[in-house]
Amino acid sequence: MPSDIDLLSLEKLFEKCCAHGECFPNNNTDYFERYKETLRALREKIYPQINLGLALNSEEVGVYTDHGPEHFDEVVKYAGLILGLLSEGTYGDVIDAEDVAKGNWKLAPYEIYLLLLAIRFHDTGNIYGRDGHEKKILRVMSDIANAGLEDAVERRIIVKIAQAHGGLTSGGSKDTISEMEINTEHGSVSRIRLRKIAALVRIADEICENRNRAKPPVLVKSRNEIYHKYAESIYTNSLDNNELNLKFSILKKDAERKWGKGEDSSGEPIETYLTDEILLRLEKMELERRYCARFISQDIAISKIVVCINIYDVADEEYKDLFDEKIVLEDVGYPKEELKLSEKYKSFSGEEIVKLINPGTA
Repeated sequence: MPSDIDLLSLEKLFEKCCAHGECFPNNNTDYFERYKETLRALREKIYPQINLGLALNSEEVGVYTDHGPEHFDEVVKYAGLILGLLSEGTYGDVIDAEDVAKGNWKLAPYEIYLLLLAIRFHDTGNIYGRDGHEKKILRVMSDIANAGLEDAVERRIIVKIAQAHGGLTSGGSKDTISEMEINTEHGSVSRIRLRKIAALVRIADEICENRNRAKPPVLVKSRNEIYHKYAESIYTNSLDNNELNLKFSILKKDAERKWGKGEDSSGEPIETYLTDEILLRLEKMELERRYCARFISQDIAISKIVVCINIYDVADEEYKDLFDEKIVLEDVGYPKEELKLSEKYKSFSGEEIVKLINPGTA
């Protein structure tokens, strides 16, 4: 378990809230110690093995982007940012634990606890392979002997929240949050906003992608190199005043070639341009932003995504910008049933980019 100085903003706030035992189902329990015990077990027994488990146990063989301990820390960090906390390891004077205990904040103390643990477990099922990983969280809890989670009711709530970050419903829909109850209760805590907490886990997980998740090229198989190249191209990922800012920096030689992206049904390799992949990923991110906003109050929900894409070259020891454009994704006008960024931003397609950065070629 990291020392207190290493705790993230949301964890520091939670630690302060634990002084208010009346806000938790069992006021004789130290919930911060329980959280630390669970996190210690995950860091020692589960997190170090997830990337290996992904590579060995997934149907799609290869090295996936990083799902080690840093990924879970990043999701906690971004959940705190979405909730309005500072990012520098403390929550400063922004919010007082007394106010949180009185119900004068975006989440109650016990809801913060459930949010943190749902994040800490959400991707652990990947240790058994990518497919259906969200359904394997309870198995991971058993692997660590439910460390710190002796309360069976609590385990069920955490699993339910964590599972909603991905996968499909029994009917094949991605609308996993709507299948949950709006609220539930546990012990003396009469209102736990399940959908709100699940939406926070899901959107924080979606937007925390960054270049640190890319693996060194020597480890990456050609069939999944596009996913690592996508992560590597993100040089800024910040959240400020409910606005997500993403900046992509791409070297010319990386923009003008295609990258491996799996295989088709006949086993033939699929390749795609990096900017085409960026548009696809932004489309998914925007759909997730809109979806999760349904379950989160407007003072928390991300209002827009601002994306800057820069393509540059290096010649004669100088940097030269070849393409520098911005995309703003937000709710404007009447909502459309489908979001097709590849049609709306055709000038960003890989083929058009190649023509633009290589003027005069056929």
